[in-house]
Amino acid sequence: MAYSSLLLRYSENLTFLNHIQNRVKGIISPFCEENGFLFEGRIKSRNSVSEKLETGLYSSWDDLTDLYACTIVVNLPDQESFVREFLSDSFQVDFDKSKYKGEQNKPADVFRYDSTRVYCRIKKPAHVDSYEPLYEIFFEIQIRTIFEYAWSKTTHALAYKSPVVDWKRQRLAAQLKAATEQIETLVLAFDHASEHILESKSPDVEDQTKIQLFFTNLIEEGFLPSEMEPSDWTRFSSNVYKLFQMKSNKKPSGRSFCSIKEIDELFATIKDQVVSIGPGSIPRSISLFQLVACIFFERLSDKSEKKFGSYNMLVTKEMKDLFPNLSIPCSSFDIE
Repeated sequence: MAYSSLLLRYSENLTFLNHIQNRVKGIISPFCEENGFLFEGRIKSRNSVSEKLETGLYSSWDDLTDLYACTIVVNLPDQESFVREFLSDSFQVDFDKSKYKGEQNKPADVFRYDSTRVYCRIKKPAHVDSYEPLYEIFFEIQIRTIFEYAWSKTTHALAYKSPVVDWKRQRLAAQLKAATEQIETLVLAFDHASEHILESKSPDVEDQTKIQLFFTNLIEEGFLPSEMEPSDWTRFSSNVYKLFQMKSNKKPSGRSFCSIKEIDELFATIKDQVVSIGPGSIPRSISLFQLVACIFFERLSDKSEKKFGSYNMLVTKEMKDLFPNLSIPCSSFDIE
């Protein structure tokens, strides 16, 4: 429960804290949306402030640096430096107060909260000379990885906001933090660590790998324009693989327990058609997958009307204009 004298001081600052919250959110939210980061913020409640002051760690009101606090959740640990640079450009950062991950004292056998906390103030405009609380109140910006964020969200209420003080709960929270750090280590060393994974036979993945390499080489060798490169090679390879399954008279699912026997023949036919069109004449109005699908059904389809389950080929006006004789042996998602 908050004291009445404290409530008065808290209320005096609340207006400024609301202004700070709106200003900070207005600056950080667009940045997070642009980069795919999560963002959340809150003004500390009166009871929380009261309990914080009772810890004995603060000598004055000015020592409170997290009356307003927010969190930026990055996807990968190495994105933190990018966020810190943005914060330095956007706010007045107190580098002495701030605590950075990896720069804090922490024994090797201890696993506790250690995310980066950057302490900032709103930048004071050049025309403001007098004291203005809006530009003097510190606020806290935490930078967490998505794994740290999940750990904090799931364990804070269970272990640290629990109605009971329990060693076992706190121990389990620390063990989960250790697991979180291990996950982050694997993420940072993902390419290297994946080399040590025991590989099992997977015909569908092996064929999709061949598909990705085949089309990558066509682009690198100049047979296809670079602007047609898919944004997601994994999705593209899976989609083309389904076309190959259809040619093999299989239901297009993207999964199979046996390799596509005629895959090299399919590659040769597609390359012949791409070469005959010429890189300068390759249509840019359709995607690479649509181009492959048009070539596939123009040259390789038996023109049958066999339906392959719930598979629906995306058919656009551009495809019809470029390939007027296009006939597909499956249902279609027709935009018109």
